[in-house]
Amino acid sequence: SYAEISAMVYNVFIDQTISALADEQSGVPALANGAAALNDGIASFVSNYQEFDLGLATATEGAQKLHDASTDLISGSQELAQGSTTLAEGCGDLADGSAALDDGALQLQEGVAKLQDGTEELHQGMVTFDEEGIQELTERVNDGCGDLDEFTDRLDGVLEAGRSYQSYSGLANGASGDVKFIYKTGAVK
Repeated sequence: SYAEISAMVYNVFIDQTISALADEQSGVPALANGAAALNDGIASFVSNYQEFDLGLATATEGAQKLHDASTDLISGSQELAQGSTTLAEGCGDLADGSAALDDGALQLQEGVAKLQDGTEELHQGMVTFDEEGIQELTERVNDGCGDLDEFTDRLDGVLEAGRSYQSYSGLANGASGDVKFIYKTGAVK
């Protein structure tokens, strides 16, 4: 430390001064030389101490910058870790969503196949209905009534005759009646 170095220099100077004073003839010039050497040593020490102090200030400033940078690095590392966790969770969600989408696409494919089968079945049913129902009915109407216009004309005539026929045995003047006829026919096939 500075105090220890100062004490060592001072002790050396004292020892040299005592030794120079012991020899009276050479004592004064030796004392003057010793004082000059001490002055040069102190000046050198002060100069070196100033350089040391500047170096220490620079080192302290560098240590503070290093501390700040390491704090930023730790904070950034924590953010990176949190981001990595979020990314991993997002990847898991994406994988789950992809699996659900794959399942849904399979169900859609199965549904489309069922719809296609149902459409084919409906088509075959409509063909059968046309062949066995509509065409046969049309043939029977045409066979039994001839032309459809002729059939509707006959039907209209029968309905009109039924509306004008009001009694089996006659009605009193001003009275009205209603007659219903029941026809027995063969079985409809």
